Amino acid sequence: MDIFVSILCTFILIVNVAGTLYDVYATKESKSKAVNMIVAFSLLRNWPKLFQADYRSRAPLDRLKGLDGVRAVLMILLVTGHFFIPYTMAISNPHFIEEVYHFLPYHVFINGAAIVQTFFLMSGLLLSYSLQRTAEKKTIKWTMLTNNIWKRWLRLTPSFAVVLAFTSTLLRFISSGPLVQVILTRMGNFNHWFIDCLNCSRLYNTGTNLRKTDLRTLVIGSKLLDFQLLDWTEIEDCRRSWMWNFFYLRNYKFDSQCMPQTWYLAADLHLYCVGLAIFVLIRNSYWRNIVLAMFFAVGVVVTGLVIYFNDLTFLMTISPRMLMQLFIEDTAYNYLYMASHTNIPSFAIGLALGALIHNLQKKDFNLDKYKVPVLGMVTISFIAGTIIWLVIDAPVNQLVKIWLETPAKKHNKVKKNDNIDVIVEKL
Repeated sequence: MDIFVSILCTFILIVNVAGTLYDVYATKESKSKAVNMIVAFSLLRNWPKLFQADYRSRAPLDRLKGLDGVRAVLMILLVTGHFFIPYTMAISNPHFIEEVYHFLPYHVFINGAAIVQTFFLMSGLLLSYSLQRTAEKKTIKWTMLTNNIWKRWLRLTPSFAVVLAFTSTLLRFISSGPLVQVILTRMGNFNHWFIDCLNCSRLYNTGTNLRKTDLRTLVIGSKLLDFQLLDWTEIEDCRRSWMWNFFYLRNYKFDSQCMPQTWYLAADLHLYCVGLAIFVLIRNSYWRNIVLAMFFAVGVVVTGLVIYFNDLTFLMTISPRMLMQLFIEDTAYNYLYMASHTNIPSFAIGLALGALIHNLQKKDFNLDKYKVPVLGMVTISFIAGTIIWLVIDAPVNQLVKIWLETPAKKHNKVKKNDNIDVIVEKL
């Protein structure tokens, strides 16, 4: 398998070089299909497309330019939030991580899971908007459903399959650093790291000499936290369960560490298929609006049931336990964050918003004269909501105390809490 993937990567590299060289030295365009396929890999032709800025310069697409700015800001926040994860997976002082939760500015990243809902909203918006524009030019047929799903799968899968194959085989040969043993290969030093954590801060070791297979459960006070070790690492998981990724079912494979970031591709593809079916099969706008309202209601009810029966909060908050487990078998992450059906509400709102924008553009609706009133209403609502939150949910005096105290200052005030005991039970 390693040899096959090496040959495949080498072939792709050769095709890229050949296509680029042909573009550099060719004097005229070729009509050969084989040559055109090779030139499609040319860096000279593909690089400018990455920086193309005028694809939404024509009306009415120019009214959607703001989405690019929103997406850029959200991507910066998303990358920044994920930037902290490697530093919290192998910590020597877990108490510091606990204190971070009392420092208000960090909650932008601790509650950053809400950012992903905006991407689902934009995905639904662009899908419904593009389908509405397509319906103006040609008749939408049911065959469009299968054709668009096939084209989307074909657009995503080749590059995704190469990355999946590379992760399953060659990644272990090029990786280095202090966290490789924790993430990519079997955790040979896990026992030392875990016992060091038990000796830190508010966690106390029982003094027992434990082997890796002995560590199963972590009891803190009266709360029992199931601590399941990583019997499979990312590379081994990709070899064992690659089909779940390849067929875009990764967001329902809860015990895998194979490319966990690809859960979004799976969830987005599932919702794309449902949204496409609604707009292709239901062409009457009245009935389509009713179905969209029902789709949204079903998503809200299903999400509420998931939260209720699993005893979760409505928003997934990153906890130290989730990071120590690398999100494996975490109930909130698996059943609330990754699942396609719990992301339906945001996607349904996006579908409705895209249809609304298209209808308003057809009527030449001018939003400029409503900007000031709308901005005023939003500002008043935000101020009123903030005051209610400060008075009811977060007393002002406590909030000011939390805001002024940094984790470093709080760390100096920490005293030993005798009510918290840690017991590591043997199998």
